[in-house]
Amino acid sequence: MIAARSETFRAGDLTPALPGTPAHRSIAIRGLPERGLIAADEPRGRIHHLSLGPHELTPFVVGALDRSGFIPSLLVDSTGASPAPTGEGPGESQPT
Repeated sequence: MIAARSETFRAGDLTPALPGTPAHRSIAIRGLPERGLIAADEPRGRIHHLSLGPHELTPFVVGALDRSGFIPSLLVDSTGASPAPTGEGPGESQPT
């Protein structure tokens, strides 16, 4: 929740969640843009923002919004479940 408290963040802002050296924080967040979880404000920039596009956390974000009453009833099916985005969540695999 550290990055969600402001519009943008730098690696140093994540110190409470990712203790260690600045190099360790940079390594920890290096793969997040490729996974679509964060985006740089400028190409190769060091200021980032959260990406709200479809990615591995989207089903969990939609579920939390639904439980909080932010998903309109129009989008909830007759069973009371909101439509989940397609794709795999962490620890889940698609049937083969």
